[in-house]
Amino acid sequence: MKLLLLSLLGLVGVQASHHEEMMKIMNNINLYNLRSQCWGEDNVNAYQLGMMKAQEKCMQLAPAYDLVQLLTPLNNPFTTLPGAANPFQKLQSFDNLNKLTSLWRSKRRASTGLLNADQNDFVEFLEDFSEFKQDMATKMGNLTCVLTELKMLTADLKINIDEYTKPVEEIEGFKPEISVAGQDPEFAKALADGYMDCYKISQNWPQAALNKKPLSRIFGRNMIFFKCADKNERKMCAKAQMLKWLETIYGSDPSEDPSEYGLPKDKYDAAAVSVMVLNNAATPEEEFVGDFFWGMG
Repeated sequence: MKLLLLSLLGLVGVQASHHEEMMKIMNNINLYNLRSQCWGEDNVNAYQLGMMKAQEKCMQLAPAYDLVQLLTPLNNPFTTLPGAANPFQKLQSFDNLNKLTSLWRSKRRASTGLLNADQNDFVEFLEDFSEFKQDMATKMGNLTCVLTELKMLTADLKINIDEYTKPVEEIEGFKPEISVAGQDPEFAKALADGYMDCYKISQNWPQAALNKKPLSRIFGRNMIFFKCADKNERKMCAKAQMLKWLETIYGSDPSEDPSEYGLPKDKYDAAAVSVMVLNNAATPEEEFVGDFFWGMG
């Protein structure tokens, strides 16, 4: 009976993992399709190929920065204790764990925890922690290298805002005629303005808040910008899709001003509001049919 129960639990775990993996793949497919409609499939494929080549190159290069050292916290909470030396000072390099003296020996030798942990357990934890930092540094080193190769970061790991806001006609190898930004200056300006807003937000973020974690202390402003820029791109591309859908279904009149009807003057914002109005106005029967054909996932 126990064996059957364990087998069922294992099967449930595998199925759950499979479902999560499929959801991740579907999200990637949806994002690829959204970007293909927004930038043109040839441009998206070229960008993806460039990213793969950059990753392959960076995997063969030595890290340009000692990220393990950079990710080491600036301050240690034990240094503020009156009359107490920093007990972790000798562990910063993790070079000689054999000479480690138990941090709890001054109190008691025996452990009172549920796991009855001893000094060997603590040494194992420190080794795991060292490996964790090294893995994180390797990942971040590879990522920053790829972002630099793609000109999204400068050589000193700063946001290359000029690369985000320059006209698509100036991007090497880019085909502007198959992208929304290349066909519509209004879209290109709104997208660039959004990127600049993200940049200003990241640069004006209080440093004290970023200093709370080693990773955000070094890369916090970049992380804020990239998350904001990703949302800006998805939002603008989605609005472009909404506008295209409305014009396909209901037609378009270039001379018409949406603000005359109380809608936003910007045609992309007006399209987003219009789609929300149509969804809200749908009858329960229409919504039920729509969910059947579009909401089965």
